[in-house]
Amino acid sequence: YLSAKLFLAPPSEVSRQAGMAPGFIFVVLFQWTNPKAWAMASSTAVIAGPDLFYLPALIYLVVIFPCVGVWFWFGDLLKRRILGTPWERHLNRSLAVLLALSVLMMI
Repeated sequence: YLSAKLFLAPPSEVSRQAGMAPGFIFVVLFQWTNPKAWAMASSTAVIAGPDLFYLPALIYLVVIFPCVGVWFWFGDLLKRRILGTPWERHLNRSLAVLLALSVLMMI
């Protein structure tokens, strides 16, 4: 359903629906529903144990923050260069096809 909506949507409609990014508090609270966050937290707790709980936290802090920063930078670059151009429709259709394929692979 989502991939079909994304594939068929005109670029201006997708751009208009984007709206503002969610705030920091919303993103932090939303992590409670993120299955990847739960998998990382539970596997880290099992691997590290009660004695070394701080070590994975430090590793995640050093590794994840730069990765998230690059991800934000790349997203901002895409937004500035692609939204409102003909390339937006190509990107939307490519991502819609990839989304549909990923759903098919899960079935």
